[in-house]
Amino acid sequence: MVELKTERELNGLVRLDRSHADEVNALRLSRLRETQGFTADEAVLVWSEDDDQSLVLGIREEGRLIATQRMDVISEPAKLRTKLDYDGFEKHIELPCLVVGKAATAFSHAGRGLNSYLNALAVEHAQHLGLRYVVETVVADGPRTGFLSDLGFEFYPHPLGWRRFGYHSTSNVVVAVLDLNRHPNLTPSLRLQELYKKYPASWQHLRRS
Repeated sequence: MVELKTERELNGLVRLDRSHADEVNALRLSRLRETQGFTADEAVLVWSEDDDQSLVLGIREEGRLIATQRMDVISEPAKLRTKLDYDGFEKHIELPCLVVGKAATAFSHAGRGLNSYLNALAVEHAQHLGLRYVVETVVADGPRTGFLSDLGFEFYPHPLGWRRFGYHSTSNVVVAVLDLNRHPNLTPSLRLQELYKKYPASWQHLRRS
């Protein structure tokens, strides 16, 4: 899917595992305190067995973890309901699907497109795995919705919002769904090139040849 840096390198994209739990937890928890639209129990943000079984990516700058996101391949309806906090959403898609979540970007690097970069990689990952759907829940008026819409995501109302499983929304929530069958020629790398041009100083260590 993507070219990952080794742990010896200070800059770029890395795959994270339990040995990085402390810094992942710190980033997730610090970002939550600065995010509007929802609250969450600390227990659902810290590294768990779900993280062990998922693809957790991170972006480093000078050795510091500045962004992270998790990708889960979900095959069971019950697990999808827990991930989305939405009963019955499996009727709108087919399983298995890729669920994207646990996104966090350091406040110092907010607004530089790092979360958009990771979202584009999630789409590439789903394409690589041969999955039809990429799914995530987002705050309806949040900054992510614009880039997701550009990628082809459609938005479904989330009638009750996050209320169980440790998340509590204080704003309207939507389920963002990308049907890759409807976008067979989607090339996330082109979107990444646009981001490189928009944030050249911040993205030198992420640029692809």
